[in-house]
Amino acid sequence: MYSFSSLKQIAECPRRWQLQNSKYEGLDRYPSRPNPAAVEGRIIHSLLEKLFRALACHGMPLIGSETFQKCLGEIDINLAISRLIRDYEERIALNPRGHGFQLRSSIQQLRNKVVQIFRDQYDKIRKNTPPSIIRSSYNTLKKQSCNDVTGNDFAVLLNTNKVLTELTLEHKELPFSGIVDFIWLDDEGIKISDFKSGAYKHDHKDQVLLYALLLKSNLQCLPKEAFIVYPDRSERVEIDENIVENVFFDLKNKIITAIRELKSVPAKTSLNENCQYCPVRQLCDQYWVSLSNDPHQVKKPGVVDIEVEVTGIHSNHGFVGRRSDCDNLKVVYETNVAKGLPIIKSGERLRIIGGKQLSNEIEIMPWTEVFHL
Repeated sequence: MYSFSSLKQIAECPRRWQLQNSKYEGLDRYPSRPNPAAVEGRIIHSLLEKLFRALACHGMPLIGSETFQKCLGEIDINLAISRLIRDYEERIALNPRGHGFQLRSSIQQLRNKVVQIFRDQYDKIRKNTPPSIIRSSYNTLKKQSCNDVTGNDFAVLLNTNKVLTELTLEHKELPFSGIVDFIWLDDEGIKISDFKSGAYKHDHKDQVLLYALLLKSNLQCLPKEAFIVYPDRSERVEIDENIVENVFFDLKNKIITAIRELKSVPAKTSLNENCQYCPVRQLCDQYWVSLSNDPHQVKKPGVVDIEVEVTGIHSNHGFVGRRSDCDNLKVVYETNVAKGLPIIKSGERLRIIGGKQLSNEIEIMPWTEVFHL
């Protein structure tokens, strides 16, 4: 089953998705290395969007009002953060690249960040929330979260409750599924919305149109309106039969392309500007060739990826290596870092990810990864 995000990742680089998400004969699965800043960001934005959805179900009440306080009282922010942290830590404990992972912020610090961003954004989002959401929510007594609702149950619940959130739907013909953020029913018909706590991205519209396609597949009718609600504005997404028909054929072609691309083992690599952040770039020969062919990258100061041949071991704190351009350099590290390194022998080739480069020296930092070829 494909999703909006998986098809996007496959289009960017089939090999990356293949290595990270599935097991193929002759290939192992290589998960991303957990990044504390990224995990904290996902926790914060996940909770913010949960808050915005809950408040939308109550008609986006004024801060300090009785309804506002009641809604926030139903969401224990500290408990929600604790559960998200626990979920991430359980997954990271199973990640072979998760050794030494530790969040930088405490639960209280994460809560403070959520509260600060929420205060900065809520009035703006409230102002930009489509009035029909608020009107519909005011008239709805019971709200329903729909993580496990599928098929005909969805239509019954929507008619009964008028407002549904986090609804998982599967397309009836294509291997595609998605989680629709917010659905409401008013006198004009079914409408959908997606709440974004971050900045505008050009593909948000594509995502919402796919939600419209999923609704049509399950209900045989189109939403009357769709919105993307940002902190600073609300974007109305036009929907009609022709648009959604084009979305269907575009999705079908993307799925066919994805299946074709993933038949090759390993799948092809697509070099792009995001390669330097790829979690499986240590396995991508094309990436390392591109680095060696870039004269600006070879001696670029700062945090770099570099491939070296070990030419001599001089101490427990470093060795001499040779770059692809045949220049020698020193590779150094502190004693506490050396304990976590693989055994390094003369004549080996290493790929160093996230080393700190200064002039003709590379320092292996606590976050640096070293891979044998």
